[in-house]
Parts: sequence; C-alpha cells; structure tokens
Amino acid sequence: MADGKRIAIFGGTFNPPHAGHRACLEIALAEFGDRIERILVVPANAPYYKEDAAVSPGGRLEMCRLAFGDLPQVEVSDVDIARGGITYTVDTLADVTADYPECGRPVFILGADSFNTLPGWKDAERLRESATYLVIPRGESLSADVDGWDVWLADAVAPCVSSTEIRERLAKGLPLEGMLAPEVSQFIRQRKLYGVNTVADDRSDVFSDAFRNARKAELLQRVGEMRYAHSLGVADTARSLAETYGADAEKAYLAGLLHDWDKGFDDAGIRARADELGLTIRPDVYRGAPQTLHGVSAAAALGREFPGIPGDVLQAIERHTTGAPDMSTLDMIIFIADALEPGRRFPGLDELRAQVGKVSLEDLFLDVESYWISLIVQRKKTLHPDTFAVWNTYAERYQARRHPGGYERNPGDWSRKPE
Repeated sequence: MADGKRIAIFGGTFNPPHAGHRACLEIALAEFGDRIERILVVPANAPYYKEDAAVSPGGRLEMCRLAFGDLPQVEVSDVDIARGGITYTVDTLADVTADYPECGRPVFILGADSFNTLPGWKDAERLRESATYLVIPRGESLSADVDGWDVWLADAVAPCVSSTEIRERLAKGLPLEGMLAPEVSQFIRQRKLYGVNTVADDRSDVFSDAFRNARKAELLQRVGEMRYAHSLGVADTARSLAETYGADAEKAYLAGLLHDWDKGFDDAGIRARADELGLTIRPDVYRGAPQTLHGVSAAAALGREFPGIPGDVLQAIERHTTGAPDMSTLDMIIFIADALEPGRRFPGLDELRAQVGKVSLEDLFLDVESYWISLIVQRKKTLHPDTFAVWNTYAERYQARRHPGGYERNPGDWSRKPE
C-alpha cells in the first residue's frame, strides 16, 4: 500500500451497472486519485431496501467486471456476496477495514442523494466514525448535516441514470441511449435478463422486423448516435442499390445495418476484440491499420452470436473496409453504400451518387475505391496491404473492358495491339 493512500469502496446493487456508476468512478479517480490506492466496486448480496434484485449476485458481479474492468485503480470485489445475507454498509466497511488494516479509514463513494439519507442508515453513528465519504453531486445538492462527518465533496457532477428506467426499457425493447456499456448490454441479452422480450427478439428469423429492431436498439448502444445514423443510411442505400442492380434487397439492408457493428472500439479495443475472437491478422495490419479490422471482427462476432445470418451477408460485412479481389455483387453494394449514404458530406460524392444506375456496378465500385484511396492518401493515413491487390484486379478488368485488344509497349509510347 502506497504511503498515505486509502482504499475506496463503491457499493450498490448495480442492477445493472450503468453509465452513471462509471461516471462516479471516473470523477473519483480524476479528482481524488492521488489520495486513493484503489477503488473496490462491491455489489450487494441482498440489499436491505429491496425485496428482489432481479439478477443473481453472481450475475451482477460479472456485469460489474464487464462495466468497470478497464478502469485503472478499480477492482470488483465479492466481499458482500461472500459474506451472504442482507447487505449493510456498516458490515462492508468493517470487512474492508479488516482486509486492509494498513490503509486506515476507508473512503466510501456515494452520490449526494444517497449521502442525504445516510443518517437514517443502520448504525449511522458507526458509519460516521468508520469512513470518509466521497460525495459526488448527481442531480441533487448536499442537504444533510455534515457536521461530524468526514466528507470529500467532488466538483464534477455525475449524470442521473436510473436503473429502474434501464430495466423498463430493456423489457420493452427500447433503445438505451448510451446508458449501458456494450459488453453489459450483450451480457443481458444473452442471458435474457430483466424481462428482455425474447419473443420480440426472435433471432431465428434475421429478416424479421423484430430482429432488425432489436439489433437497432443494440447498435445504438454500441456505436453512438452519429454512427447509428450512418448505419441506417447505409442500410437504406444498400437496399436501393440492390433494387437498382438486381440483388437481394433484404440481405443488402441487413448487411448495411450491421456493417459497423464493431465500429465503437478504439485501436486497443479492436485489437483486443480480434484476439478474443481468435482471428488471424497480419502483424502489419494489427499494428498499423487496426481500424480496418472492424469489418472482419463484426462478421466473426455476428456469425457467432446470430447463426441465422447468411454467409454472404457476413462476407459483405467483412469486406466493406478493404474489399477483396473477388467481390460479390452484395460485397460491392455494401462497399459502395458505405460511401454514398446520404449522411456523407465529402466533396465529390454527389458525382458518384449521380452514376448509380448509369454505369455498371463494377465500374461504380472501382470509382468508389479510387475515391477512398485518394482520400486516404490525401490524409496521409495507412493503406491496408490488400488495397493494392483489389485495385489492380479491378483496374485491369476495367482496362480489358475498354480495350479488348490490349496494349503493347512501343518505344516512347503505348499503343493498341494491331487487330
């Protein structure tokens, strides 16, 4: 234990752990991290003020690990669960103090709304003597009498997020608007917790409205509002392209909707995602172009979680970032739709949009590929190694269509071979 540093405790039901909880931890670390050795996140075993926590203690413990495991100085503890019975904060403080005798008085983290009720908690006098209270404003000002209480008051305000509202929205299949970490949302849906409507979320029919709506709600949580709007635009554009070029419109819509399923990860996160999925990635791509991996990882993850998604849909999702030398019609449609969806505002895209239906799908694909390569080069970003093979393949085919007789090299010039 570092000299002078304390153990902090962040207790609660965590039913489920959400963005408001995480904000409290981040505020505590940002403002008081120099005084705290670590923060123990401690899910209650059976909270005294609730008859039913809806999810087993072990399930809430696992969700806390998913929600907070990446935060520095944060450790999820089962001290209350291991003790069993009804959970009282006074017992939590006693157990942690016994486990870390060298840390002195622990620091207990809670919102101002909870601190205002603290004098009415069990053994309030012992609570006052047993800990320092790190109080985080959260929609309610500090109104309790703090005389005699050792209080650290944070400056930042945590957002008000309601566990009750989250549970209600989950049961109704409504979007959660950034309230839950994607990993927690996935855990809840896989375990069918909180009354998640498994009839409405029928995964056996991946082309049903119920399936698409459920994935939309989940996608919003995974990628945020801007990327979600982009995904809807790609889905609509892909369906329109499929209708224009004679492809399966429902497959195109589904692939467009889900193409950025893993786009919410940063570079470190997408590398970890690839590792978790057991993907074999070229070292130079893994290091130098990690954001191109989200297509490959999305296809693998979606195929694992939703076996009913057809293989050609997954392939189109996989190939939408880099293309391939043997692009299918659906592959090209998703690649093109990703560029031409209405939300894109880059210069030159309107000219490409005007070509839809006037040129062949393959020629349009090559023009979009050319556009992306130029944009990447202008921004001095790393090109995926496969880009060269894709470009050469389709550029050669384009030239062969324009000049069926081919070319021969004459000194100082290129000319057509004689017929």
